Amino acid sequence: QEKGANLIIAGKKSPSGVLKPYFESKNIAGAFGLLSAAFKDQSPPKAQIVGVIGAYGKRGATGFIEGFLKAARKNVAVLGDAFRGNDLALFASPQALQKALDEKIATGVNAFILALPNTALKSHCTEGLAFDALVFTDSSPERIDGHASVEEYYASVKSIFYALSETTPGTGKRGLAAINDDDPLGKRLLADMVVRTSPTHSFGWSPKSHVSAQSLMITSDGMSGRITRSKVKTPLLTRAYAYDLLAAITVADDLKLEDSIITQAIND
Repeated sequence: QEKGANLIIAGKKSPSGVLKPYFESKNIAGAFGLLSAAFKDQSPPKAQIVGVIGAYGKRGATGFIEGFLKAARKNVAVLGDAFRGNDLALFASPQALQKALDEKIATGVNAFILALPNTALKSHCTEGLAFDALVFTDSSPERIDGHASVEEYYASVKSIFYALSETTPGTGKRGLAAINDDDPLGKRLLADMVVRTSPTHSFGWSPKSHVSAQSLMITSDGMSGRITRSKVKTPLLTRAYAYDLLAAITVADDLKLEDSIITQAIND
């Protein structure tokens, strides 16, 4: 107040003598993220944003989604993939992440893939972001960095997916939730998402999944077959890669990417 603030947000009750508007919040980082987004011109959104959360499948799914978007002639930036030397400090707060996105947009980037580190799930850094799609690839009790238990990790994941129910500014669209139906936490997340209003698509080997690998064949020559409307032929051999591909095709279908683009990117 003494430094000229017009609005004060704090994690405790207002002390006596405060004359400015004062808001108490249990989630300071989240509150600042929402305020930061509200003060920006986000109508229409300046870039597509796809988030990827998971244990072992995050890197592979990110790579496939990047290939699809580049084949669609998008100028893509991947943030958070530790193998590319990204500074994970970008995910320390909503302000840090939004600043990084703004700087990339200024250089011509119009599509982002955020391979979210587990620590980012607790920093509330994605508050205020309008995701076009958010992917949950898989889970592992050994990969819950920054969380004391699997339950705490799951609560962090669920809170980010629940935020998809908010509409994207300027479009009225709600971001897609793409979730692995064969993963234990994925099944639980799908059940919990039933009460939300965001579109939710499952992927997996079951014919009941929205995007199913039921007709996909894996031989010594690689994978071949069809996933939804996309023809697949790739030398990749493992079932794990198939899940990565299923996640990426689930996103590509929702983004209305042409079948020829998906097929080209897979074959390349």
